[in-house]
Amino acid sequence: VKFDALSDSVGPGSQHQSFSVASAPVRLIFAAELLLTPEDVESIVNLEHPDGAVVQFGGQTAIKLTEALMKMGVPILGTSAENVDAAEDRELFDNILETCGIPRPKGETVYTAEEAKAARPDVPD
Repeated sequence: VKFDALSDSVGPGSQHQSFSVASAPVRLIFAAELLLTPEDVESIVNLEHPDGAVVQFGGQTAIKLTEALMKMGVPILGTSAENVDAAEDRELFDNILETCGIPRPKGETVYTAEEAKAARPDVPD
């Protein structure tokens, strides 16, 4: 099965991977802004009429655009928006690990070196 791939990007530096993973030619759309907005994506959706969208991990922009894509009627392919959010949200992810009984190191949020030392006195300087 072959699919046309359309990749939106804020710059050419991240695009080298897109060409090697697609099963058909990749068309690139470069955003003039640093962050894509729902309006940017809606313009692309209206022009391309996609069968679905793959939302990547690793960025709040993609996660926020997922809701807009779903409201536009574009199916999210692969991982659901809820599960992408759960993987990105530390508290939700910790709850999943706890529910599944998966051990992990205790996490703490600190803002200074002193807070870090107080949170983990067992770690040598």
